[in-house]
Amino acid sequence: MTVGDVRAPDATTSPDAAPPSTAEVDPSGQAGQAATRPRRFGRARLGIQSRLMLMLLLTSVVSCLVVGLVAYQSGRSALRDSAFARLTEVRESRSREITRQYSQLRDSLVIPNR
Repeated sequence: MTVGDVRAPDATTSPDAAPPSTAEVDPSGQAGQAATRPRRFGRARLGIQSRLMLMLLLTSVVSCLVVGLVAYQSGRSALRDSAFARLTEVRESRSREITRQYSQLRDSLVIPNR
């Protein structure tokens, strides 16, 4: 530093700066960082509003899943019943058509007696 250089005093370079206290020294021995307890990752602290919002979200998702499952089952059974009814109708229609053709064939084969 030359005579013409003017710099603002630094907290780390100031001669009257206090050494770091024991509260600011973490267990690894590094100064300047506040000592904090390690945070548990398994259990996060949530506020009451966050908990309520999370429970409401979970409740709405579960209810939507239940309604969707019930609607799926109901629709599936209704479509199955409709398909069986349609197949039964087609079977009966074919049966009537075959019976009618058989009776027309039998009536046309009647040989007159003379």
